[in-house]
Amino acid sequence: MRKQDQLVDLIHKLTPAEKKFFKEYTTRNKSSQSFVKLYDLLQKEETYNAERLCKKLGKTKANLAHEKDYLQEVLLRALRDYHEQIPDIATSNIISNVDVLYQKGAYDMARDVAAKAMKVAHQHSDYPAAIALYQKLMRITWFDQTDGNKKFEAHDGYTAAIRVVLDDIRDLLVLQDMQTRLARIWNTSIQALQPAAKQQLKDELQSDVLQRVFSQPLFQMLQADLISTIYALIGERDLALQHKKRVLAIFEKHPRETRVTEHDYLAAVMNIFNYAVGARRPDEAEAFLKKIQTRTYYSLPLDKAFLDKTFDAHYIESMLSICLIQYPTGNKTKAEAQKILSLFKKSPHPEKDLIPISQLMPYYFAARLAFATEDYSDSLDWFGVVIEKVEKGSMIDAQIACRIYVAAIHCLLGNYTVAQSHAISITKFIKSVRTPLQTEKLMLNFLSNVWKKAYPGEVRAAFEELRVKLTDLRQIPEEARIQGMFHYNIWIERNLKKASRS
Repeated sequence: MRKQDQLVDLIHKLTPAEKKFFKEYTTRNKSSQSFVKLYDLLQKEETYNAERLCKKLGKTKANLAHEKDYLQEVLLRALRDYHEQIPDIATSNIISNVDVLYQKGAYDMARDVAAKAMKVAHQHSDYPAAIALYQKLMRITWFDQTDGNKKFEAHDGYTAAIRVVLDDIRDLLVLQDMQTRLARIWNTSIQALQPAAKQQLKDELQSDVLQRVFSQPLFQMLQADLISTIYALIGERDLALQHKKRVLAIFEKHPRETRVTEHDYLAAVMNIFNYAVGARRPDEAEAFLKKIQTRTYYSLPLDKAFLDKTFDAHYIESMLSICLIQYPTGNKTKAEAQKILSLFKKSPHPEKDLIPISQLMPYYFAARLAFATEDYSDSLDWFGVVIEKVEKGSMIDAQIACRIYVAAIHCLLGNYTVAQSHAISITKFIKSVRTPLQTEKLMLNFLSNVWKKAYPGEVRAAFEELRVKLTDLRQIPEEARIQGMFHYNIWIERNLKKASRS
């Protein structure tokens, strides 16, 4: 984003309540109406166009730049006042009050205000604020206390308290460093994790920071989240689900102490849903979907409008992923699956060269479900979106599955030459990103050579043999995981029916 567009972007992100407060704030403070006119104009602009704004306001570029800076300053001041109940802002305002009282020599009041703020800082795990307040209390006591012994005793007490806070900060940094490291593995190489790497992650579950019993809700939440992530990375989805539920429970019981944001809460709920789907627990997944629909998070001090909008955007993706478990082998009918696909078609679709993973997953689910319902045209289109628009190095396993699906669909449609061509290019692609698994080798070799079978009997025998080999490979956990990303049995059955008709 261009630097000059940042203010326009901020104005567009204001909620109706924030906009109303800003207008009241400028009226209450008898602010110059000149910058308010600029604010009104920027609400209607998509980007910051200095020349157009100069003409409309009758200003030079230099004056406009000054006006823009002043508008940003007043807008941020108003937003601070509007959000004064947010713990960080509240603590920051109290620290400013302590500074003012200290400068005025009102030491007793400054000490009382600082002590009150200290409780808030500890409650919300705001360690930088706690250290700042302890340092201010040390300075106040040094200038206010005439008894030398009491002065030194207080100084020693505050120093010891700061050491305790610093120990907490060290623990927090260890947890956050592990969080960043696991997020990097998740985003770049989760699909390519080798057994040795998985064992190394499993060993980390025994590390001191994950075995320790913490009393602070923030630390408990981070610890549970890390354990859940490790279990998800090594494929233990049931355990990942169990610990992610702990994260959500801590959020809901201690929203302020854990400093939970809308994004944190959203991620926790959606992770629980996805882990339940991954663990093939559709009933539990649907229960969480109901939690989203019934808005049971209203007790949390969060932006409800944002959560409502975001959860609604995830609704179709959620329904697609549940339906994938329940159709065609579960209790969903083909008509129900087609209805969900129809909803997906009507939903907004991003028009970008590269689409974030979160927005690509619905295409991936829809393509697989369309394949299951025998809608091969839409299936090929949506697999194509995932293949073409995914960021390089992301969704490796899903990319490979999509490519194999495309080749397999062409094989099913009788386009054997196209299927063979795809199989050759997929083999090259897999070798460029990781070691091919036996399931992938078997499928690609089959797709490259099935066209050589001249008679229907040979074709049927080849597919029967393929099914036996794939079934044997399911005894290996990694092979079973990869096979879970493709409707192998459905595809083989349809090819066998086709060969029988021939």
